[in-house]
Amino acid sequence: MNMRTLIFAVLVMVMACNKKNIPFNETRQDDLYLVAGRVYYSKYFSQSISLEAAQKELTKDNFPASGIQVKSVTDKKLNGVILSMPMEWHTFAGEKIEPSEQMKKPLNATFEIEKMDNGYKVTVQNIWFSNDWEHTNQENVVLEKYILNDKGFAFRSDNNTLRIIKHLCNRFESLFSVNPSVGSSKF
Repeated sequence: MNMRTLIFAVLVMVMACNKKNIPFNETRQDDLYLVAGRVYYSKYFSQSISLEAAQKELTKDNFPASGIQVKSVTDKKLNGVILSMPMEWHTFAGEKIEPSEQMKKPLNATFEIEKMDNGYKVTVQNIWFSNDWEHTNQENVVLEKYILNDKGFAFRSDNNTLRIIKHLCNRFESLFSVNPSVGSSKF
């Protein structure tokens, strides 16, 4: 074996050993969590909000059959539903995402915004896609079908699923985050 080949082999082995091997987390990916076979989004935002202002901001651009519906508001919590939110899969940071045909349909979910001392926490759960374009036979398909393994106890680890999860988290974060440059005008 010549010296160049030996040096190249040693360099490849050193680089492979130095590569950080981040373990795959089966029950948490980005801001999506898996508990008892159910997936939910949870994120803490470190800015103060007014829940009344949040209600107005979240519902201002609604259409008659889609948008955000607020079901209840108290001093500490705001509860509601997301109806027919387009996912815009083509807008994800230049990375190719291949969602299933059902995931190309609008997303629906329930959500809760909980006011905390120095910010607020958003939880989105019961995430599903309507499988009925003609509105004749309502069939809903839950998110878990597409991002969990066959047994439903872990997230799938393929790159496409991880990009889908990241895109979902980005969409929820942009929907529920306060934009500090506009003086908290979103909430």
